[in-house]
Amino acid sequence: EIFAHTFSSLTELLLLDLSYNHIGKLGNNAFEGLPNLRHLYLTGNSLRQLGSVASLPSLNTLWLQDNRLNSISADISLVMNSTVVDLSDNRLTNMEDVYVILTQLKHLQFLFFGGNLFKWCTINQGQGMPDNNSLKFLDLHGSSLQPIWEQRTCLDIFDR
Repeated sequence: EIFAHTFSSLTELLLLDLSYNHIGKLGNNAFEGLPNLRHLYLTGNSLRQLGSVASLPSLNTLWLQDNRLNSISADISLVMNSTVVDLSDNRLTNMEDVYVILTQLKHLQFLFFGGNLFKWCTINQGQGMPDNNSLKFLDLHGSSLQPIWEQRTCLDIFDR
């Protein structure tokens, strides 16, 4: 577990790599006091959720691949200004997360979402892909999209 304010004395830190450290939980405000952090690597841990780890206004890239995340919707405030987010090879099952991410992350250009086994897409009535998104690259490799095609939901992701 990463506890609250663990790195708060490192105010000039630009890159933090905590990959492959068997981290199972991020405590509230775990990354508080890192106003200049631009790159955060949490690859290959055992994270199930992000929680309220603090706002990181300068964060440009977030690497969360190969964890155990099953939803990202509630935890999105961590990456509000990011242009690159990697959520590949987690346990995400609802494609609604793509809509939430693109609606809230106005600057996101690269979204890696491959290796998640999507089973459904439960988006709110009338919600669709935001017109003002900046996305240039969407990776959905190995995501078992067949259930999504069969349900005929979330298909507007592929209209652009």
